[in-house]
Amino acid sequence: MDAGDSIALGLTPFDLDGNPRIVGAAIDQGVYEASGADLALGLTATPNPVMTGKPLTWTLTATNHGPLPATNVQLQDAWPNALPGGVQFRRVTTSTGSCAWDGGTSVTCSLGALASGASATITLVVKPRGRGVLTNTAMVTANEVDPNTAVNTSSVSVTVRPT
Repeated sequence: MDAGDSIALGLTPFDLDGNPRIVGAAIDQGVYEASGADLALGLTATPNPVMTGKPLTWTLTATNHGPLPATNVQLQDAWPNALPGGVQFRRVTTSTGSCAWDGGTSVTCSLGALASGASATITLVVKPRGRGVLTNTAMVTANEVDPNTAVNTSSVSVTVRPT
């Protein structure tokens, strides 16, 4: 419904309590269009390609493009152990909040609240131990309903070459 639109409602002459309704009068009904947080996630890998046994850095940037704050922002980052020899976790840092490695192939970050226009940057360093293609997929969520969840997930594939 847009401002100035008229609609006709089929109402009975009495409300649920039996009280008479206003009949034949126009009622101005305000409509509030809520908009809130709108998260987006960027993910890059450097270098790409990378040599086996050399550091690979993934940089993730979660940004709130919405007009209101995003609260309880959570980031899940996973890289399947698809390489022969696996992937050695080195470290994870974040510009806000905290991150924890699960001891396997994923990291979870609790980033707190992101104000409108604010970003959080997560840097994750690993060492691939075998050659092949390594794909990292991450997702960011918040308590608020997000109008565009398509940009809340990001993936990047890295070619791992032998040294």
